[in-house]
Amino acid sequence: MNPDVRPPRPRSRDDFEIAIICALVLERNAVEALLEEEYETDGFSYGKAAGDLNAYTTGRLGNQHVVLTYMPSMGIASSAAVAANLCTSFRGIRLAITAGICGGAPKAPDGTEILLGDVIVSMSVIQIDFGRQYPNTFVRKKEIDDTLGRANPEIRAYIGKTSGHLVQERLREKIAIFSAHISATKGFSGFVYPGPENDRLYPADYRHKHRTQNCSTCGHCVEPDDGVCEAALQSSCTALGCESDLVDGRTRLQRALGVSPGRRQMTPAAIQDARKPAIHAGRIASSNTVMKSGMHRDRVVAEEKVLGFEMESAGSWEYVPTIAIKGVCDYADSHKNKQWQAYAAATAAACTKAMLEEWRSVQSPPRDPDEQTHRGSVLITHPMHWTITRSPNTLFVGRNDVIQELDTIVREAIKNPEPKTQCRIVISAMGGQGKSEICLQLAQRVRTLFWGIFWVDVSTKSLAENGFLDIAKRVNPSAQTWEHGRQGLANVQQPWILVLDNADDPVIDYSEYFPPGPSGVVVLTSRNHEFQQYATARHIDLEGLPVADARELLLKAARLQGDGRPNLTADANKVAELLHLHPLALIQAGTYVARGHCTLAEYPEVYARQRKKLLTFRPMQARSRYCDVYTAFEASIETLRSISEVSAHDALELLPMLAVCGPNPIPIELFRVGWKAAHFISKNACNRSDQRRSLTKWHVSRFPLLMQVGGEDWDPFRLMEALQMLKAFGLVSVEESDEVSVDNNLWTMRARRLQAHLQAVILWPMQSIFGGDPASLMVEVLLRIGMMLVVLGDHKHPALMVERLFTHLNLDPSKVNEQWVDIYELKAANLISSGGFDEAIALLTQVVEMKTGTLAKEDPSRLDSMYALASAYKGDVRVMEALTLLEQVVEIELHTRPETDPSRLASMHTLATVYYGAGRAQEALSLLEKVVEISSRSIVAGHPARLYPMHALATLYLLDRQPDKAIPLLEHVVETWRRTLTDEHPARLASMHELGSAYRERGQLNEAVALLEDVVSTYKRTLAPEDPFRLDSMAELGHAYMTNGQFNEALVLLDQVVDVRRRTLAEENPRRLISEMMLVLVLRKLNRRSDALQLFKHVVRIGRTVLDEGDLSVKIDELLKHYM
Repeated sequence: MNPDVRPPRPRSRDDFEIAIICALVLERNAVEALLEEEYETDGFSYGKAAGDLNAYTTGRLGNQHVVLTYMPSMGIASSAAVAANLCTSFRGIRLAITAGICGGAPKAPDGTEILLGDVIVSMSVIQIDFGRQYPNTFVRKKEIDDTLGRANPEIRAYIGKTSGHLVQERLREKIAIFSAHISATKGFSGFVYPGPENDRLYPADYRHKHRTQNCSTCGHCVEPDDGVCEAALQSSCTALGCESDLVDGRTRLQRALGVSPGRRQMTPAAIQDARKPAIHAGRIASSNTVMKSGMHRDRVVAEEKVLGFEMESAGSWEYVPTIAIKGVCDYADSHKNKQWQAYAAATAAACTKAMLEEWRSVQSPPRDPDEQTHRGSVLITHPMHWTITRSPNTLFVGRNDVIQELDTIVREAIKNPEPKTQCRIVISAMGGQGKSEICLQLAQRVRTLFWGIFWVDVSTKSLAENGFLDIAKRVNPSAQTWEHGRQGLANVQQPWILVLDNADDPVIDYSEYFPPGPSGVVVLTSRNHEFQQYATARHIDLEGLPVADARELLLKAARLQGDGRPNLTADANKVAELLHLHPLALIQAGTYVARGHCTLAEYPEVYARQRKKLLTFRPMQARSRYCDVYTAFEASIETLRSISEVSAHDALELLPMLAVCGPNPIPIELFRVGWKAAHFISKNACNRSDQRRSLTKWHVSRFPLLMQVGGEDWDPFRLMEALQMLKAFGLVSVEESDEVSVDNNLWTMRARRLQAHLQAVILWPMQSIFGGDPASLMVEVLLRIGMMLVVLGDHKHPALMVERLFTHLNLDPSKVNEQWVDIYELKAANLISSGGFDEAIALLTQVVEMKTGTLAKEDPSRLDSMYALASAYKGDVRVMEALTLLEQVVEIELHTRPETDPSRLASMHTLATVYYGAGRAQEALSLLEKVVEISSRSIVAGHPARLYPMHALATLYLLDRQPDKAIPLLEHVVETWRRTLTDEHPARLASMHELGSAYRERGQLNEAVALLEDVVSTYKRTLAPEDPFRLDSMAELGHAYMTNGQFNEALVLLDQVVDVRRRTLAEENPRRLISEMMLVLVLRKLNRRSDALQLFKHVVRIGRTVLDEGDLSVKIDELLKHYM
C-alpha cells in the first residue's frame, strides 16, 4: 500500500467497532484535538437510525475508526440512554470507551501512589449507589443479577496486554507526547500540566471549611457529620486557609518536585520522567453522585478495592462492553477544585489514543507491513514532529532511482525492532546537484511512517546547535542544551529521521551530531566525498542528471514544456550538455530564457562569452567544481552589461556593495547618511596618505558614481533607478518600508560572513603578519579587526590575538607599555564586554594616568580612555568612581563636540545609567530621554548607536516601575537585533533579558519565561558557569519561574546561582544576597521550611551590615511583600 494514501473511511455505520462517550465539553474537546481525520467534513454523512437522539462525530483516532458521542448531561441514566441509541445506529460497536475525568483514590489497593493527572483504566465497574438504604447504613447490592460483572475475555485480554511492562512504558511515553500536543494546539493553552506543586492531598478527615475567618457554621464543624457554610463549599483552599501538603510519604510526588528519596538533586530528565502520567488498571466505582468526602472515599476504597470514582460507565455497560479511561482531576474529597480538570481530560484523551493504537480489529485485514513501524505503532498520518520549513521545489525532476533506493533503505531500517547499528546515509555532490532536494522529496514520501522528521542545517556550529536545541525542546520541554536534543532522540522509542544538511566543512567531525545508539535514520548531505566514512547503510555520490531528465528540467524552468517548435529538443540537449547536466545551472539557464533575454538556441553563445571571463579570473579548483554554476548564475547579470542606460551601469556598480552586506534588509536611508558624511569629508578632510585613523578624500573618491558628492544636496534619483533595475531582474527586493535586500543565493555566491574572515586573519602566524610591513601599521590593522570582533560578540578570538601580540612584542600583559597602549585598551574593551571588570579597571587606570600626563584635557583619546574606565567602574558596581569620571567627560564634550556627536551621546547615555545607580532617578531619566530623542532624529533606524540608548531607557523605566513605557521600546530593540545579530550576540541577549524582566513585571509570565529560557540556554552554551551575565539571566529566569508558580524549576536554577555566587562573591555582595533571598522564598513555597529558615537567618545577619545600600534594601523588601 502507498503510505501517502490514507486508509479509506468505513463504507457504512456498521463498519465502526469503537465508540467513545464523553460527558463534559472539555472531555470531548480533548479527544477531538487528537483526531487524525474527521470523516464528515465534505458534505458526506453516515446519518443515524430513526429515533436516535444522539449527536455523533466520526473519524480516525489511534488509527481506528471511531464514533464519538456526547452525553446531554452527567450520570448513569444519561449514559445508558446514549449507549442504547448508539447501538441502534452503529450496530457493529464492540467496544465503548468512556473517556474523561474522575476522582481518584490517593493509593491503589496494592499501595501504588496515584497522582493528579494519572489515568485509571477500568478492568471492571461497580455501581456503588445501587443497593438498600437502612436506618443506620447503606448496603450495596452484590447479587449476580444486580452487578455489572467483569469485562468480557477479549477486553480483559486487551487491558491485560496494555498493563504489561513494555506496553506500559510505551503508553506512558505516548500519553506525555499526545497530551503535550493537545496543550500546544491553538485554543488549548488551558490544558497544560499544572505542576506538582499544585498536587495537594489532605488527610481524609481534614474538612474544607473556613480557617482564617470567623464563621459560626464552619467554627462548629468538628465531627464528620457536621456541616460547613455554603460559602466554604464555593471557595478555594487558598481562600479558606487550608494548609497544603499535609499528607507525608508521597515519594513519587517528591520526585516530581525534584527531591529524590535521599534528598539528592535529581537530573532534569529524571524529574521530567517522574511527572509523566502513570496508568493504573483495576476496578472503578460509578454512581449518580459526585464523591466529595475523603472519609467516605477511603471506606469505599477499602471495601471495594476501587481506584477511582466516575459517573458514566455503569450506564453504558448494560448495552456495550465498556472501558473507562479516566484522568484523575481530584482526590474525591471536599477540597475539589477545577485546576486539574483540563489536564486530566487531556491525559485521558491521550491514553485513549495510545491504547487504540494497541487495539486489533478483527473485521479488517492487516495493513501492508510497510506501513508498520518497528516500535509497534501503526500508520502515522502526520508526524508528531516535522521541523522542515522548506517545500520541495516544483521544478524538481529526475533522481527517481536514487529516491526509490533511499525509500527502500528507510523502510527496511524501521522494520527491524532491534537494529545493531544506526542507519546512516551519506549523499555527496558538488553544490547545486540537488542533495537537499532529494532529502525533501524522501521526507515527503515516507512522512507517514515516522513519529518525527527533523532537519538541522549544520553549515555553521550556531545553526547546528540551534537546530538540536529545537529538537531538545520538542522531545523534552525542560531541556537546556543542544546536546539534550541529540541524546533525546537516542531515547525516543518511536521511529525518526534526522537530516544533517550542508555538512561541508572538512575539519569538522560531524559524528558529534549523530544521536548515540542504534535507533533512528540519519541522512547527511555534503560536498565532501570523503564523508562517505560516516555511512553505515549507503553512500550516494551524485553526478549530473541523465540527459532526458536534464532536458526536462531545463524546459520546465524555461516554461517551454509542450512547445512543439522544431529543433527544441536538440537545442535543449545542447544547453544541458554545455552545463554538464548540472541541476542548479540548468534552472538558472532556464530562468534566464524564461525572462525573454534570449532564446534557447541563443543561450550557448551567451554562455560562451561569459564563461571565458570567469575562467580567466577563477583558480583551477573553483573552475572545475563551481564554474558552471557561477557562469549560469551571472548570465542573468550579463544582460545588464549589454544595456547602455545609465541605470544599468549604476545597478552593476551597486550590486557588489549590496551583496557583501548579506541578505538582511538595508535601510535606503543609509545611502543618504553615507552621502552626507562623504560630502562633509570632501569639504573638510585632508588627503594625507598616512591618515589611517580617519576617512579621507581618497576614500570619498572610491564612492560609486551614482553617489558622487559634487553637488550640495542629496539627490536619490540615480540610486532609486538602479534599485528598480536590479529589482526588475530579480536580483534584489525593495520593501514598502524603504529597505532593500539582495537575493540570498547571490549573496551566498558573492560573500562569506565577515566574522569568519576576521577570525581567519588574526589566526595567521605572527611571523607572517609582521613579515615586511611596519609593526605599528600591522598592529593597528589587527586592533581594528579585534575591535570589530568584540562588537560582533566574539570575545575568544580577540583575547587570543592580544595574548599572541603580547608574546610577539615581548610585552608585560599587566603593565601598560606606552608605545603599545592601544593593545591594552583593546584587551580592556574585550574584558568589559565579557564581564572581566577588575582586570579591565587595573589596565585602564594605568592608561588614563599615562594620558593625563601627556595629553590635553579635551583630547579625544584621553576622553575615550576616561569613558572606558568609567564603563568598567559601572560594570563593577563602583558607582561613585564611575560618576566622577563621567561627569568630567560629559562636561568637556558639551563644550567641544556637536550635539549629535556619537561619543558625546554615548557618554551622556552611560552617565544617565550611573545617575540611576546613584539614586538620582529623575536626572537619569531626563538625560537618557534627551539622548534617545537626539539619536532618533540623527541616527538611521536600526543602528546600534540608536538602539543602545533605547535599551538603556527601557531598563530605567523598568527599574522605575514603568513597564508600560519599557516594553514597547524593548520589543522594538529585540525585534531589530533578531534581524541583524547572531543568536549569541551579547546585545541581543541583553535586550531579550530585559524584555523578559519587563514581561514578568507586567504579569505576562508565559512570555517572560519563554524569552528568558532562550537567553539562559544560549548563555549556558556560550559562557562559563561563573560568568556574571549567565548568572544574572539564570536568577531572572528563576524569579520568573517563582512568580509563575513553577517553584521546582525555580529551585533548580536558583540553587545553581547561589552555589556559584557563594564560591565567587563576597557574602555581603548584593547580587549574592538577593539570589539567596529568592532561594529562601522558593524553599518556603516548597514546604522546606527548615532549609528556608536557616538560609533566611544568614541573609538577615549579613544584610544588616549592608541594608543602607538602597537597591538591596528595596529589592529584599519587595520580595518579602510579594511572596511571604
